[in-house]
This record gives sequence, structure tokens and C-alpha cells, in this order.
Amino acid sequence: MSQSRRHSTRPTAKARVGAGALALGALLVVAPVAGVDLRAVAPSSAAKGDLFAGSVAGEFERLPEALTAGRAMRVELLRANGGWCGDEMPSAGVGTFTVVPGSEAAPDPTRRAVSVLVRTEDGIPVDGAAFAAEVMRILNDPRGWGSTDGVSFARTDVDAEADIVLTLASPATTQALCGELPTNGYTSCGRGRPVNINGARWVGGAAAFAAAGGSIEDYRAYVVNHEVGHSLGHWHEPCPAPGALAPVMLQQTLSVGTCTPNGWPNPLVVP
Repeated sequence: MSQSRRHSTRPTAKARVGAGALALGALLVVAPVAGVDLRAVAPSSAAKGDLFAGSVAGEFERLPEALTAGRAMRVELLRANGGWCGDEMPSAGVGTFTVVPGSEAAPDPTRRAVSVLVRTEDGIPVDGAAFAAEVMRILNDPRGWGSTDGVSFARTDVDAEADIVLTLASPATTQALCGELPTNGYTSCGRGRPVNINGARWVGGAAAFAAAGGSIEDYRAYVVNHEVGHSLGHWHEPCPAPGALAPVMLQQTLSVGTCTPNGWPNPLVVP
């Protein structure tokens, strides 16, 4: 026969905690800390609004600085990548081109101005403005053709004004543009007015150049200076001696021989 359970009159632990909390709340309401007006301590609705508005205003004041820093970082990344902003260069592009808009005067008016029009193949992930800026930086570097050939490079977006039309394109399109010159979809070419830069080499460099210790930055300088060198009338040169800096007109995309990789016509000039 089951016995009936006794009902305990002692409060449970949960009940004791709840009662304690209520007592503490009552104590705070009824007996505030001596000398302290809680209404004065608690912020009013207006004050809360002011605090929020001030916080938002502070964030907006910092927004232009953050945007400027973000833009500067993007510009630097594009510059470091030669304007490239994709993963891989497609082996074949669409075969149409966009001229990079804008123009700039030749920086040295005492030298013969050579006008360059820069264009990129449509559909390849490259920032045209950043690519053009890198090309012009290379061409007008003190280590470039300026002192050797007495030239200074300007940029134009008008075809009729261009002495050189420099194109960045996919390997297949570069091969088509180079015509009978044997690029095999790997090298670039320059001859007279057209200079065609193989985009795969611009993005990834050349295996022989890299194996000899050349950086991608030096390779980009090399490929621009080498192909523009052809447009200026320079022919291929051999490696002069083991360990020497390679002449920029050596075909360093294929091999540097016993030379050291070099991207500049005048590498010993202080930039």
C-alpha cells in the first residue's frame, strides 16, 4: 500500500534564488545608495540618442579614410600584378581589342618623342589603366631605351598619332597578331609599329628566366623593353660572357645562356 508523500514547506533552491533577487531589487528601489540620484546617473532618452548619433558620425568621419586606404591597396595590388586581376590567362581570347583611354606627354622634351597606344584584348581579366601605367613606367625608367636611343615615350589613345601599338593578348591571339614570326603561342613579338605581348608570359613570366633567378617584375621589364627594342631597330644579341648581365636583346624568354637575367637596356643606371 503506497504512502502519501509529505509536502515540504521548505523553499527549493530555485525559489530561494528568485526570492533573493526580488529582495535585492526591492532594496535597490527602496533604499538607493546614499547621496546618489539614480535618475541623474541613468542616461536620458535624448542622451542615448546623442551617444548613438555621435558614434555613427564618428564612423562616417572615418569612412573616407578607409575608402582611400582601400583604393590605395587595390592600386598597389594591380601595379604589383601588372594590371592582372584574374586567375589564369585564357589560351585563346575573342580577338577584339579595347584601347586604354587617356594620354600623357613624353617626360623628357629634349628627346625624340615616341608615342605608344596601349590596348588589351577583350575578355581577359586585366585592368587596362594599370597595365598601361606599368608599360609606360617601364619605358620611361632611367634604365630604359631613353639614354641609349635618345627617346622619351608618350602615350596616346588616337591610332593615327601612335608610333607603336602595344597589345596585351592571349597566347593564341598573340600568335595570330605576330603572323609569320614563330611565337608557338609562347613568346611575344615586336616589329615596327606593332608590339604584341603574350598575356601568359606577362602573368606568369618565362620558365627559363625564372630558373636563372629572374623575378616576374624584371621579366615584365624585359619583355616590354625587348619587343619595343625591335620597334626601335635593335636586333637579337648573344650572351657576351659567362656571368655577365644578359643584353636586353638576348632572347631571355627561351634561355639566358650563361648570362644573368636582365630586363633593362641600361641596367647599371641608377633608377
